[in-house]
Amino acid sequence: ARCAYREKMISRGHDRFRIEASKAPVVVMNYQRGIKNFLNGDFNYHRVNFTLSHRSNLGTFGNADWWLYAGKIWGTLPYPLLDVARGNESFIYSDFNYSLMNFYEFISDQYVHLSYTQRFEGLLLNRIPYIRDLKWRNFLVVKSAYGQLSNSNLGKMSQVDSQGNPVLAVHSFDKGPYVEMGYGIENIFRFLSLGVFHRLNYHELPNARKWGINMGLRVQF
Repeated sequence: ARCAYREKMISRGHDRFRIEASKAPVVVMNYQRGIKNFLNGDFNYHRVNFTLSHRSNLGTFGNADWWLYAGKIWGTLPYPLLDVARGNESFIYSDFNYSLMNFYEFISDQYVHLSYTQRFEGLLLNRIPYIRDLKWRNFLVVKSAYGQLSNSNLGKMSQVDSQGNPVLAVHSFDKGPYVEMGYGIENIFRFLSLGVFHRLNYHELPNARKWGINMGLRVQF
């Protein structure tokens, strides 16, 4: 289910195109039901997710894009069916992945994710001679994740893989939300972005990266 207040769209066959954004945050609700032994299903569970997203025009200060994703799972499941926070071990940037989080580093059955991106447009770089002619744009990103894992789901996780080798431990958010932030320049050659990201906490975990550089592709108009 999706609710977008006063959003305007046009349809052509099976395609829809947005011509005017919603005046308020867009709300999306998703419900999943797993039924054991129905169509070869292996598990009984309920899962509910909510997403809020919005783009705000801040005038002189540019634009802000933010989204909040939260949900809960009822049932005992193997970890791939739980909420696995989206890590990123490459140098390619993604709006929906955590740039400095490793794969399968945090797993939860109650969870909330938040992303905020501030695009300053020409507020700062347009005031620098020669740089202004390049039409580069600077941005700031803050991302956070938090969740909890029930004892039943934690106990279902194996400590070894199919060959008997130990696997990396699953971590919980016992010290508060995971937070990372980044800043950089986009619209390089009209489509490239380059950002520096910092992991603000959970530095003590194995293979934790405190900082990194990501490159992204984004077309600016």
